[in-house]
This record gives sequence, C-alpha cells and structure tokens, in this order.
Amino acid sequence: MAKSVFISSTSQDLQEHREAVNRAIRRLRLMPVDMVDFGSQPGGAVNVSVDEVRRADYFVGVIAHRYGYVPEGAEKSVTEQEYDYAVKLNKPRLMYVVDPAYAWDADKIEQDEVAQRRLAAFKAKIEKYEVRSLFTTPEDLAAQVTTDLAKIDDRQSQRAFIVRVLAGAVGLVALLALALFLTPSLRSGVLETLGLAPATPTPVPLPAADFNVVVAGFAEQQADGQIAISQTANDVSDLVYASLEQLPSIDNLRGWRDPGVAHIADADITARSQQAAQLASAFNADIVVYGIVQGGDVYDVFKPELYVSAPFAAFAPDIAGVNQLNEVEFLRGMDAQPDTFPAEVSTIRALLNGLGLYFTGRFDEAREVFNSAAEAADDPYVLYLYAGNAASRQPDYAAALEFYGEALAAHPNAGRGLIGRGSALFGMANEAARARRVAYDPALTLGERVTCASPPDEAPQLLALHALTCYAAASGSTEAPAAADIDVKVPFAQAQVYLFLSLIGGDYWDAALENLTTVIDLYDAASADRQARTRQLAAHAHAWSGLRLISIDAANPESLRAAVTEYDEAIALLDADVNRQYNRQWIDLYQQQVDAIRARLSTPTAEATLGG
Repeated sequence: MAKSVFISSTSQDLQEHREAVNRAIRRLRLMPVDMVDFGSQPGGAVNVSVDEVRRADYFVGVIAHRYGYVPEGAEKSVTEQEYDYAVKLNKPRLMYVVDPAYAWDADKIEQDEVAQRRLAAFKAKIEKYEVRSLFTTPEDLAAQVTTDLAKIDDRQSQRAFIVRVLAGAVGLVALLALALFLTPSLRSGVLETLGLAPATPTPVPLPAADFNVVVAGFAEQQADGQIAISQTANDVSDLVYASLEQLPSIDNLRGWRDPGVAHIADADITARSQQAAQLASAFNADIVVYGIVQGGDVYDVFKPELYVSAPFAAFAPDIAGVNQLNEVEFLRGMDAQPDTFPAEVSTIRALLNGLGLYFTGRFDEAREVFNSAAEAADDPYVLYLYAGNAASRQPDYAAALEFYGEALAAHPNAGRGLIGRGSALFGMANEAARARRVAYDPALTLGERVTCASPPDEAPQLLALHALTCYAAASGSTEAPAAADIDVKVPFAQAQVYLFLSLIGGDYWDAALENLTTVIDLYDAASADRQARTRQLAAHAHAWSGLRLISIDAANPESLRAAVTEYDEAIALLDADVNRQYNRQWIDLYQQQVDAIRARLSTPTAEATLGG
C-alpha cells in the first residue's frame, strides 16, 4: 500500500509551494494528502484536518508569513492544530520554515499584529522541538522535501522490516523450544544444526520510493513434468538480470544470488504468483520477474512471467498480478545465446521501462515505448495491451481501440485484450453521448455478424452494444490467467454498459443488477490479494446499485435508505483502498449523493439531485 503524506500549510500565500511539494511526493510514489482535495465534508475544517493527519503516514509542515485561519472559539489556527495533533500521534514529521532573508510578496504577509505574535510563537515552538529546514522558492522546497522524505520513508521501511523479523524470530524460538522439550532425541541434531549452519539469508527491503525490480531464480520443467533448479535455468536468470541491469529506469535490482531472493520453482502458476507476491512484499519490489525453462533434447523454451505488485499498480489495478510473456526458444546449452536470446529479453526491458513511465502518469511516453517494442516483437500481445491501457488513460479511445485490435490479432481469444477493446468502445460511446443528446432507440440494434473485432459504428447506443460483444467473448476466453480477474471484470463492464443504456432510456436495470451483484459476491468471497486488486470494482458496484435504486424507485423511502447503504459501503471500500487519494473524486461524489438522499428523506419537499 502506498504511504500517504499530509501537507500542512496556510493556503493563500503558499499555493505554488504546495503544488511543488505535491508533485515531489507523487514522484516518490507516495500519496499526498492536500487540504485542497478534501472538498466539502461534514465536521468542520479542524475535524477533517485532524482526521486526515491521523490517517497519514507522514506529516510535512510548511510555514511562511501567515498564521492562518483560526476557527471561531479556538485559540490556534488550523495549521497549528494540525501540527499539534501530528506531535500527539508521534507522526514522523518534516518541518520547513521560510528563510527570513528571502524576499516575500508583501500581500502574502499577514498584517494583523495578533496573528503575527501567534505565528512567532508557533515558529519558536517548531525551533524548539523540531529539526527544521529553511526554504526559499517552490523548487528549493520541493528538492528538500524529496530528499528528506525519501530518507525518512526508507528508515520507516527498515524499522517495519526489523519488527517483522523480530516477530518471526520470537515465533521460531518458541517453536524450537517446544520441539526440543517434546522430542529430546532431536536436541543434539537441532543444536548442532543451529551452531554450524550459516544464517538464513533474509531480504533487505528496498526504498519504497524507488522503482524496484527483483529477478527470481528460474526453474526448469523436466521431461517427466517435475520442476527443478538447474544450471540451464540459472544461466537464463543471469542473462535476464544482466540485461535489466543496464536499464536506467530501474532504481534497484536484485537477483536470485542476492540474500532472500532464491528461486521460484513450482509447476502451478497460482503457486508461482503467490511466491512472487511474497518476494514483492519482502523487498518492496514493484515488479518480480520469474519463469520456467522447459527442457528438450535440442531446444529449450523459456516462459517468462512478470508479477506487478498491487501497491505499484494502485493507479491502475487492472494491471496488477501476473503477466505471462511470449515464449523464447533457444538451443540446448545456450549455444545460440549471443545471437538470439538478448533480443528476446528486450520485451521484458520494454515492459519495465514503459511501466515506470505509466505509473508516473506519463501515458504518452509509455504508449510510445510499448508500441515501438511491440512492432519489433515476435509476440507483441502484452506490449500492445499495455499500449492500449496507456492510450485509454490519456484518454485517446480511438488509438486504444487500434492497440487492443493489434493485441487481439496476436491472441484472438485473450480475455484482457477483449475487455480492453470493449472498454475502448464504451469510452467512445460515453464521449459521443456527452457531445450530443442521446435517446435510446429500440430499433437500433447490431447486425448478426458484428463481433468484437468488427469496425465500430458512430452511434453511442451501437458502440455500447458493440462493447457487450467483446465482454461476452472475454467471459468465454481460454486465455484468462487467474490473477487477471476476468470473471470480475466482465460483469463489472457489462453492468456499466447496461446502466448506460438504461440511463438513456432503455430498460436494462435488472441485467445491471445481476452483474453488479456478481461483482460484489466475488469480491466478498475473494482472498486478500484478490480483494486488493478488485476493491475499486466492488466499491463502484455498490455505488451503481444505489444509483439503480434512486433511478427506478426515487419515491420509495425504503429504496432511498437502501441506496444510502450501498453508497456508504462504496465510500468505505474506496477509503480503505490502496489508492485512497486517487479515489478522492469518487468518495466526494458518492458522499454528495448520500447527503442529497438524506436531505430528501428528512425533508420530503427539499430539492435534491438523486440521479446520475
């Protein structure tokens, strides 16, 4: 889960500085908590602020020449109360005070004498209890925050790791004591082992703010189907590691020879993904590269896999989990390695480079990296899939449609590609519906020969119906890895289309409810890892269930109360999600819906917007 950083300062005089700090925090792949994102919330400014301080992992305070707003009946400003609360909770704090010698606009200096005395006392308190830094320009402040926050985050990660190691050590000691007590005959052997065996290598977590990649040791699948560690598999591991070592976008790289990494060696893809997830957690790794080498008499086949951690993919959870890449065939004994193998590794290199750009919001650059690599790849499916994802994020749905089409040309039955093409078609439908008034026409239907791969129509209704053909194809896909969560994404996407068609005048409410219920039920029954990947989908499914109720039965108080329950559940899930700040817009929107419904319930004549 990405850690959050609360930004505390006055707003009128430090807007540019706050924005610079916000950007610096995001570059560290931490989540800024900024008062400008809070929106209108019940409870007053102080209650909202201190609640956000409580939730945050770190506190950054920026003080200039304004004391700031003092709520009625209070003696301290909101800014000072935020700081005091961070001290009370013992939050890790970074404090910055403007350099007194730095020229400052007169209109940004508070003139009230009482406020200036309070500000001087506040600064004196910071001087006494904090190691504070002086700042000047927004760029200077951002540079300091970047350096200091990276250090403090690294220290906190190390501390958390030590706690986990100590907790594990206590459990191990208790287990050994019990074994020695119950089985005296084991004592000498156990003690000898403890005395002579080297210490078990333990992973050292990498800085959470960096782009971290782990290359696990690959394993070989032998002719009898057994999985084993072999020299051939080790050679492939070393080759991939050496290739990625030259990639400048990777901040930290670990290989199977490093302490705590070792091999991922299991015949079951789910078991391998679980081992990769454990490595990602232990090392703070964003990506784990692993795979199986399938031995033959003349040729070996390397089947690489890429695990994308949920925290790294918080911005786009559909990418989290396992990605199976195209197979690489090479001569037994690596005789052809210098000529052919490094060229195939370029797919992995391009993926990692593009993902680094994607998750920092540089979608246009990521799209170009994925597209260029796809044009040179023997099997470009995954690269075109990611290019489509990047284009959708811009959003450029026409380009996304083309990229997903190229992906499906390589793998016509791939579930993620079919869902991607469907989402691009639905995005086009939404854009067209916003551009002009649209009313549902029962006579407007798709031709019998229209498939997911067919060229799109211009009519929003037909684009939405076209998307359904892609989702239906995805539900029957034989290329649907478990970690891709196709079974959750298909009903979610179908529900979205059915709601769209219903809101423009069609009657698809029951079909929407059926699919929304499926999404919620699958989430409730899922493992913790799967819930992390699908929490946003479940949250929106609850909210859309509420939207359905207020759209079809707004005059019924029971339906309105049920809708409030659905929206509250959506808000709670989004609030608990790994990317809470990214979800802020939806939390605020759904809270507005709840407030409007409650106003309608408490005052039947009150005007409230209960739809859309």
